[in-house]
Parts: sequence; C-alpha cells; structure tokens
Amino acid sequence: MACRTRAPVWLLACCLAIVAAGCKVPRSQQRSSFRNAREQSAASFEYAARHASSARLEAQNYLAAARLYLDAGDFETAIARISAARQADYTADTAGEINRLLGEAYLEMGQFNLAERYLIKGIPDTAGTERQETLARLVLCARARSDYHQAAEYLSDLGVPYFYARCAEDRSSGVAEASRAALSPRTVEILERDVHPAPWDSAPKTLSGMLSRSPETTGAQPPGEPQRPAASEPLARWDGSQLQILPRWRWNASPIKGNVDLMKRPTRITVHHSGPPKCIWTQDPRETAAIIRGIQRYHQRTRGWADIGYHFVIDRAGSIWQGRPLHFQGAHAGDGQTNSRNIGIVLLGDYGLQKQKLTMEQRQSLLAFLALLSHHYEIPTDQIYTHAEIAPRHTECPGPEITLLVHSIRRYLKEQQLLAHQVGGN
Repeated sequence: MACRTRAPVWLLACCLAIVAAGCKVPRSQQRSSFRNAREQSAASFEYAARHASSARLEAQNYLAAARLYLDAGDFETAIARISAARQADYTADTAGEINRLLGEAYLEMGQFNLAERYLIKGIPDTAGTERQETLARLVLCARARSDYHQAAEYLSDLGVPYFYARCAEDRSSGVAEASRAALSPRTVEILERDVHPAPWDSAPKTLSGMLSRSPETTGAQPPGEPQRPAASEPLARWDGSQLQILPRWRWNASPIKGNVDLMKRPTRITVHHSGPPKCIWTQDPRETAAIIRGIQRYHQRTRGWADIGYHFVIDRAGSIWQGRPLHFQGAHAGDGQTNSRNIGIVLLGDYGLQKQKLTMEQRQSLLAFLALLSHHYEIPTDQIYTHAEIAPRHTECPGPEITLLVHSIRRYLKEQQLLAHQVGGN
C-alpha cells in the first residue's frame, strides 16, 4: 500500500501561532503566520528524516515536508525534498506518492508535460478522492496543452461524460452540474482552475474535439473543427455525420501503467488486423468491449506493455473505439523507432488468406478515419502503411484484403489532394 503521510501538523501549528499572537490578527499577517507555520513544521519533518531509523521513515518524513512546502507555494524546495525521498526509498510503498507530488509541483510551476508524465505514473495505486484529484490535475495538464480530446479522456475516467464547465457559474449544459455531486469539493476546485495553454511545439495535436464525441452527443459540427473529407464510390459512401469515437470508459479500460512514453506529433499511420487465434464476428457493443479488454489484458499482462498497443480499434460494425490515448506512443508496429510518431489502427477480425471478409461498415470507417487523420495531421499518403509494409519479413498482418484496401485508399486520398491543389490554384 502506498504511503500517504498527510498529517495535519501544520494546521495545528498555524492555530497555535494565531492564538499566541491574539485572536484579532490582520488577514495579511494570518497568511504570513500560516506560511511560517508550514515551513516550521516542514523543518521538523526534515529533521526527523535526517535522524530516521529506516529508509522508509526517512522517505515518509521528506514527503510530509514536501507536502507542506507545496502548500506554502515553495515548489522548488518541495521538489528537492521529494527527490530526497526518492533517493532514500523508491519502492512500491513510496513510488506512487513521490510521482504524484512531483506531478503536482511541476503543474504549479507550469511545466505541464513533466507534470502529466509523473501524475500518470502515480495513478495506479490511487483510489477514492485521491484518484479524483490526480485525474483532475491531469485534466489541467491536457487543457494547458490545448489537448481537449485527452482532457475529455481523463474526465471520462472521472465519470464526467462531457467536457467540464470551466466556471462554476456555467449552467449551460446541466451535465457539469450533475457531475459535481459525484466529485469531491477539492476535485471540483481543481477542475475549475484556469490554466494558460502552452504554445504548440512538439506535442501532438488532436482532432479539435471531434475525437471526444460519443454516441450521447448530438448537434452540429463544433466550430473550428477540421472539415471532414467526403468519400466516394466504390470505396465508401459517407457523409461525415456518423464518425464517432467511443471513449475508453465505454470498454472499461484498465489504468495505464507507468512504462509509457509521450508521442510527438504523428507523422505516419499503420493499419493492423487483430488476427489469430480466432475470427471475430460479433457486432454487439458489449461483446466488442469485452474483446478490447481482452486485448488490453494480453498486452499488459503477457507482453508487459503499459496499455493496449493500438490507438484506435475499428469493430465489425464500423464503430471506432479509443485505444491507447493518442498522446502516448503506441506498441503495435515493432520497436520504439518504428512506433515513434506512429498512429496504430486495428480492425477486429482475422483477414488472412481464406479467413474473414471485411464488412462494408469497416471499409467505410477505415477510409473516413484515414482521410481525417491524414488531413488533420498533414500526414502524406505514402506514410500510411500496413503492418507488413512498415515491418517487412516480420509479419503478414493485416492480410491481403486490408492491404489492397489500404492501397486503394492511398490512391484515392492522393487524387483528392491533387484535385484540391488544382482547385486552390485556380
């Protein structure tokens, strides 16, 4: 069990300091007294850490001091004390809190990528309000990077189906108000904080909120969303209105483990099939969710990966499911270099020789989704691969039918790009 040294020593010290100074204390002096009391209590914990009888007690005392420095707004000193705790005892008993506190400190300092990395590592051993608060801080990290799709993913883990209202006075949707009852007051306070979006550099862009749409959402295309390209016969007939991404909570995804790398802006896409040992015929959403959980379980437990290896799953009904969050590098194409900046899409089923045939819904969804992803991320058509193309001599995935389909989609998208260029030139 993770250590949670949250002793309210500083609160008692603050009260004693105020009583000693008299009941009528100006507000500015009260704040100064609170800060001084926290720092004095932190110094006591540091002294206890230096004279601790075991490495675990040393780490616990340094973590208690770090928490007080965080509350006092001294983030650099807090990080120094957390580092001391890590050097003393970085085990299963302390690792979770060490990572969460580092994430919280970096968040307060505006270093959102670092904050997110450490908060994710600290999530697995959390529960209750502590898990809620950690997820809420991850929402802030995603919002600061203008990654509203990932923010929606974290909110889904919180049980909030739509994007949370940023202001307490916002009652426009009613969903946020209904969600507040299930969240702790501290979680609500964190979610309602304002963050300043970081400039877009190497972090991956998202689909401008489109990917966070679920079947429960309706209405017109959100403002500023990329125009969805239309498909034509014989590949598909698609008007764009049916493209939905089912979030992770719909298949009850297990938490992501800590051995995961952030992915920079995607530059290529790889298409897979789920393949052997058995064919997949079902179009029932509940059965599909169980299949995706099984893939994640195999990837995490047997392969030792952080999460399901693919970023997206297309089922037999043509529905698109969110797999590994898009801002994390996948584990689907081979080694780390092959997976780098590579979006992984898997179609459920075994499409090897004389096995299954794709459904028309799968063909339509693959075309529409590849068109949208390549347009949004400006991925050249020659950077859309099958697994066998990007890892030759290692696999026959995804089979001949999908391979021919991907070739046809590449040609079609290339023709559309040339046509758009010609129209724009005129």
